[in-house]
Amino acid sequence: MSILKIENMSAGYWGTKVLQNISLSIEQGEILALVGESGSGKSTVIKSVMGLKSSHVKVSSGKIIFNGNDMLSLKQEERRRLLGNDLCTVFQNPQTSMNPIRKIKKQFLETIKSHKDVSDAEALRLIKDCFYKLGLSDADRILESCPFELSGGMCQRVAIALAMVMEPKLILADEPTSALDVVSQLQVVEELLLLKKNFKVAVLLVTHNIAVAEKVADKIAIMHAGKIVEFGDTGVVLGQPKNDYTKSLLADVPRIEAGQREREKTETLLEANSIIKQYKVGDRKVDAVSGISFELEKGEILGIVGESGSGKSTLARQLIRLETPNEGSIRIGTKNIADYKKKELLCLYTKAQMVFQNPVSSFDPRKTIRSSIKDAIKNLAGIRQSDEIDKRINALMIRVGLNTELADRYPFQLSGGQCQRSAIARAIACDPQLLICDEATSALDVTVQAGIVELLRSLVKSNNMSIIFISHDIALVSGFCDRIMVMKNGKCVEYGPSSKVIKAPENEYTKTLIKAASIKGESSI
Repeated sequence: MSILKIENMSAGYWGTKVLQNISLSIEQGEILALVGESGSGKSTVIKSVMGLKSSHVKVSSGKIIFNGNDMLSLKQEERRRLLGNDLCTVFQNPQTSMNPIRKIKKQFLETIKSHKDVSDAEALRLIKDCFYKLGLSDADRILESCPFELSGGMCQRVAIALAMVMEPKLILADEPTSALDVVSQLQVVEELLLLKKNFKVAVLLVTHNIAVAEKVADKIAIMHAGKIVEFGDTGVVLGQPKNDYTKSLLADVPRIEAGQREREKTETLLEANSIIKQYKVGDRKVDAVSGISFELEKGEILGIVGESGSGKSTLARQLIRLETPNEGSIRIGTKNIADYKKKELLCLYTKAQMVFQNPVSSFDPRKTIRSSIKDAIKNLAGIRQSDEIDKRINALMIRVGLNTELADRYPFQLSGGQCQRSAIARAIACDPQLLICDEATSALDVTVQAGIVELLRSLVKSNNMSIIFISHDIALVSGFCDRIMVMKNGKCVEYGPSSKVIKAPENEYTKTLIKAASIKGESSI
């Protein structure tokens, strides 16, 4: 018997249809993955099943049957009893779905007592039993922590435990791994498999990460433009796709490659020597970056990989002088930018620019894209005439593959991929020699990600620009970058040509990253 059955469901927002005739079913103990690019309607399926008024989703036709209950005809009180008890949700960002300043223990107790009449001692027994079944050791430390004190991966595992403590029949997991590095992703994947093994719970997993879906899902549904275009056993759909969209989606998935060929040595653009950055935590100092040294040549792409908290973004902030390192030198040409005063930084930003992980928050929400790019041109390119600035902006939009009309929209009116391309347009407005991309593709689906990577390649080819590409996805980096630096705990544990790092890794941590990123049935090289 199906625990969840959706029949010919159509749904949308404020009169606009997003889903068209969706049909799927999930058996008890089965994991079904919904896969597709951003905007395909995956998350709307989950919102339709939950039926929360705050989601603004309106189901216009069809049926949603959960455990024998017609979800579309349930009264609000009946729905409340189901949600959090028989039907639970795991969200993309656990640190925003939980109260950041309340201890984990209090949040678990609150969840249990809202559905069961039990003592604190009995509730604590249920919590620790759930932790044990999910392989979460050190339960006491976790329960006494607040969400902000845990890593992203651990926080997501705790969020899954929070959903499982009531032993639901179905979990709706909305992009639970998209914000995590590959090692943390692997931990969450293993936890999802434990759900199936130890709890026999059904999971509807929404993801744009096909590697994750391939590792955990029994069945997979490929979504495109609000429709399911292919459905079946995971091995069959991914191994023998029939739909053209499925084929194109699989073609865009980054896979571990043997690295780029070694390029001929050129002039050095940037040289970092023994960079140290410390932060004060309580009464002690912690090295976020510890003794990092490397060189970057003109026209070279350097990939920096590592798990969350390894120091990648901290290093980027030193290189662009958003922060000042405690020790070490950073030279662009002959000058040490670590010694630059505020007035000298303007000169630096004509040579080096940065593209951030979240493009929407990197723009002023009250300004159009055109206005933001105009500020960059005025301040860094020295152009003052309005007509010339507008021509430059239009040329930049075309250069990054966007319609010039999009420049007159606000950031929230663009898709994630469009907004990130606009951020790149702003960054190259002053023709910089160096572009630092800090997780610039991590929140994007594989199709959009492939387009951004191709754009960056073309910039290197046409402008001889150097790029530092920071990512937690070593599969993506392996096929894109000339050299790779692997970071862990603020230190560089491996550094060299991509081909050497991928084919003959020396450090155990590098081997772990490569293994975690490899798709099943694919050689980890």
